[in-house]
Amino acid sequence: MKATSQVTSQVELPWPVASWVLGAHFYATIVPLALAYATYIYWDYLTSNIYSPFLFYIVVGLYCAGSAFEVAQNAIDRWYLTKECGSALGAGFCDMVAFWFMSFGVAGHDINLENWGRDFATGLYPRWLELTCSEVTWTTPALTCNELLFDDPVSYGVAGAGVDMAGARKRQLTALPCDNGMFRPNFELLKSGTFHISPPSGSIMDRFVDDFGALDLSFIRLRNMVPTSSLRPGLIPQSGSIMDTIMGATPENPGVDPGEVLTIFQRTHDNSSNEVVFFDVSNLFYGQQIMSGTVRLTDSNISMSAGKISMTLRDNGLGNLYRADALTAPATWNSVGNVIYQEGLIIVKSPNIPFFGKEQYSLSLRGTQNIHTLRFNVNAA
Repeated sequence: MKATSQVTSQVELPWPVASWVLGAHFYATIVPLALAYATYIYWDYLTSNIYSPFLFYIVVGLYCAGSAFEVAQNAIDRWYLTKECGSALGAGFCDMVAFWFMSFGVAGHDINLENWGRDFATGLYPRWLELTCSEVTWTTPALTCNELLFDDPVSYGVAGAGVDMAGARKRQLTALPCDNGMFRPNFELLKSGTFHISPPSGSIMDRFVDDFGALDLSFIRLRNMVPTSSLRPGLIPQSGSIMDTIMGATPENPGVDPGEVLTIFQRTHDNSSNEVVFFDVSNLFYGQQIMSGTVRLTDSNISMSAGKISMTLRDNGLGNLYRADALTAPATWNSVGNVIYQEGLIIVKSPNIPFFGKEQYSLSLRGTQNIHTLRFNVNAA
């Protein structure tokens, strides 16, 4: 097959759409260049009639940057490729943008449910019917981001908003950790692009590596979730008009326009996942260390489930937590967190259950404690 035929067979782009897309990109590229040329030719006239003619060059730069970003987004998202093209199966660049802003910007949570539902026949990741969040267009009292997303606006005195948040709540609880031990997923389906034993940083498969950088498709790395290039070195978060403009939306005030940085990330400088839950058990309850295989952590009413979903987590004796709700054998291979037995720490790391234990929970465990004895042998006279 010729190279041109192979490319056209893997690109699903009708000629009317192709003409529009290519024409739009050409227009977005040529207009700023024409503006730059006209500014150069008529520079003397502009300097004698306009206070700051160099602003035209700034405008040109902004136009070019916007055009370049649009081209890069299309190239990375690969929306025009068919399933036969290997690079069409990877995640797009913008898949994580909303998650980044919500989690690292305003301490909100909105799982990318579309990433969990793939149509293998077409290779597409479709939208989920009535399981999307909606823009808040009405005036509300001071609320957190999660309250704005999931709570009924009528409960805050906003009458007539006409928006049902049930779909947004169900969206967060649709893809829960697997607890079916009789099922073992084929992780090979996640392979995309060029295969590397140690995927290069920034590649599509870079998320599926262990702590040594080796490819392991059963792992999902929760580090380096946000590029460190977005940090402002030396910027100390504090109140003030200039700082408020740079920070933009914050957990305390999520209703304003986004700023130049992600507020929580700028405060903590930690780009690991924020969607985690820590349980710190006092050693008064376990002594020297928690006995492995005895941890049982239950949330009988997961937040936003209206009492319909309960979940129990247990440890496998090796420091991993797994969901243990199935009537059959549990999926001990599916780690949703860890237990550090010596320190009494229990960490739930799955971003699918970030509200685990938020309202209430019960915990049972056993501990170990050495009892020191001293024996005296006394001769009786």
